[in-house]
Amino acid sequence: MIERHLVPGQPKPYSHYCHVVRGGDHVWVSGAVGIKADGTIPAGTVEQFRVALDSVDACLRAAGAGAAQVVKVSIFMTDISERAAINPLRIDYFGENLPASTLVDRVRVLAVPGGAAFSRKDIAGLEEQAREQGAKGLAWMKVGEAGALEGGVSKFLSDDERARLDAEFKKLEL
Repeated sequence: MIERHLVPGQPKPYSHYCHVVRGGDHVWVSGAVGIKADGTIPAGTVEQFRVALDSVDACLRAAGAGAAQVVKVSIFMTDISERAAINPLRIDYFGENLPASTLVDRVRVLAVPGGAAFSRKDIAGLEEQAREQGAKGLAWMKVGEAGALEGGVSKFLSDDERARLDAEFKKLEL
């Protein structure tokens, strides 16, 4: 049996999803960001992380679970230098129940609530910034009109890779 929960006191989903799903003995929580239910964003990474962690906890509890049952955590940060500031909250929440964990750095856009638009110029700007920071590519998403999800992926090619592909395409031209 599958249970889907929209959890009271949590921000309304921006698209077609629910906060948490329970299927048998497994629970999946949708991504939580540091946005309060009223749409406000606290100042500072630690307070935003606290809001997100409280949201995850509320979702777990709505599905009959808690920190002790979490097996994997993925955290996406815009500035990994602030990792040490959020660790005390993780330690307090999980205690001795250590989940597997992935930390992703240099995330530039975590959520785009309210249908904010990206122009091609904005994406190009993100690509340039990502290249400067040594990224191999860039994935982006936005929520557009009527909740439509749009996105794209760019793989950064070296000059040699680009020349090789250009030569291959020229062979295909009639």
